[in-house]
Amino acid sequence: MSFFDKAKKFLGMNTIELSLEAQPTFLVTDRTVTGIIKMKGVSDQVIKSVILEFYRESDYTHRDSEGYESSRTKKTPMGKIQVNAPSSISKDEEIQLPFEVPFFYEKTFSERMKEKDGMVGRMFKHAEDSFTRDEFLLTVKIDLANVALDPSQTVKIMRV
Repeated sequence: MSFFDKAKKFLGMNTIELSLEAQPTFLVTDRTVTGIIKMKGVSDQVIKSVILEFYRESDYTHRDSEGYESSRTKKTPMGKIQVNAPSSISKDEEIQLPFEVPFFYEKTFSERMKEKDGMVGRMFKHAEDSFTRDEFLLTVKIDLANVALDPSQTVKIMRV
């Protein structure tokens, strides 16, 4: 293996091709998210672990009494599993790993307040949410031996 091949492998280049296919939508009453992880070996690799994480990522803006705004991103974990995978993948070998990630959907403060009866519920139903972005993401990360930048893939799943 040449010096450049070793450097590419260390940086996570020319290791594996990775794709993640997941169900496009979920209901808040669902218990799991399902799909398939597809891997194809570009070179021989040792697989240490395959981790799937389902989480909610929200950007929101806070306005104080003086009119100043500040934005923040909040990541709320909903579910995480380690997928059973083979310990290695050979060059040109293709592997498909079906998965099922159990998760728990936790309502935000404004979602809980909108469900209230009376004036409080009406106020929150008409109030604008402070979220500028609210997404549900599923990320797979493959931990490979002797690789600094492990391959990963993220897909967006829509809440229905």
